[in-house]
Amino acid sequence: YRLTDIQAAVGVEQMKKLPWILARKQEIGRWYDEHLAAVEEVETPFVPEYAVHSYKSYLITPRPRRAGKIDRDVLLRQMAERGISCRHGIAPMHWEPYYRQLYGELHLPITEEVSRTTMFLPIYPSMSETELQCIVDTLKESLTRRER
Repeated sequence: YRLTDIQAAVGVEQMKKLPWILARKQEIGRWYDEHLAAVEEVETPFVPEYAVHSYKSYLITPRPRRAGKIDRDVLLRQMAERGISCRHGIAPMHWEPYYRQLYGELHLPITEEVSRTTMFLPIYPSMSETELQCIVDTLKESLTRRER
């Protein structure tokens, strides 16, 4: 890709902020980890002890507490109704046109299930603790609603 001079200048300036951006997103990710740890209906990202998570994004898996399945799309809608923009999980790579052309129609059930059931919570460096608490509170409330 060819950048314009202005795009390149913005990129150079943004790179100066990179250490702060990475540190802040890790701080926010750890905040989410801590505040969602006790929420049975949410599986948070697994980070092996030998690794450091960049928290570029914050992916969760809603899971049933007892009986009944939590519908991720209903949860996304409920969050949006409260003004919190979450996104569905990453589409499987084998669904991309290039890979379909290269390998044909593949069925990878675990990959497809993860794609259907995961979602991203908002995470950006300028988030306040008030915003984070609102997201977690809204998520908890949405998870306990009857509509699944």
